[in-house]
Amino acid sequence: MLNEKILGNRIAIARKNANMTQTELANRVMMSPQLVSKWENGDSLPDIFMLKNLAGILNVDIAYFISDEDINIFDKSNSGDNEFSDKKSNIKNNVLKFGDFKNADFANTNLSSRKLNFLDSKNSDYSKANLENCCLTAVDMSNCNFTEANLKNAEANMSNFKKCNFTSASLVNISSKASDFSNVDFTGADLRDSIFSTASFVQIQTGDIKLDGAVFVYCTFKNIEFKNLVLQDITFKSCKFKNTSFTGCKLDKLTFNLLTSCKALLIDCTVV
Repeated sequence: MLNEKILGNRIAIARKNANMTQTELANRVMMSPQLVSKWENGDSLPDIFMLKNLAGILNVDIAYFISDEDINIFDKSNSGDNEFSDKKSNIKNNVLKFGDFKNADFANTNLSSRKLNFLDSKNSDYSKANLENCCLTAVDMSNCNFTEANLKNAEANMSNFKKCNFTSASLVNISSKASDFSNVDFTGADLRDSIFSTASFVQIQTGDIKLDGAVFVYCTFKNIEFKNLVLQDITFKSCKFKNTSFTGCKLDKLTFNLLTSCKALLIDCTVV
């Protein structure tokens, strides 16, 4: 499981090794010093694109930030070109990492309980694949097909799922941090009891989506219409809604109050 405290500590060590202050690093990445401080304290997570930027600025390999292994940044033998696409693939103890799997065919494949780290798997087919209990870290799966795939109990952290098709997929009890789900089709997808933190949802398709028991913390919703859905026991904490509406939905009191506190646009909704 991704540990925010360890990641934050590694960012701080790399920054100090580069003789930078938090303000200087913030200026380089065009963010606020307060946000850099949150990263280093483990209170917030940079997404994978920001981590690649940080790796380049601080002259470390991106694996230093995300790997489960202890990597000595003072040992130059560990340094690389700070890119995913080094074309190396390592499969060990059910771990697949540093691979180039663009346009791959994983349809109907059993990948359960694997760790998929630092992969470039754009434009791939995972339809009806079994990814239950998988741990996905820093993967680029943009424009992939996950139709009817099983991702129950999976973890997806700091990853890119832009333009993916999750139609009728099972994402029950999935946990995701700092990932991008822009332009995703969630039609008929089951996201019950899922947990999303600092995730981005932009212009997603939500027809017949199941969200009961889902938790969204510090997430961004933009250009979305949730229409004619039954939404119960859903938590929205410190979320931002822009041009996003809930139209004709049936809400329980908890979900209604939380959406109201986040200033979401509710149109013809009913509290049940």
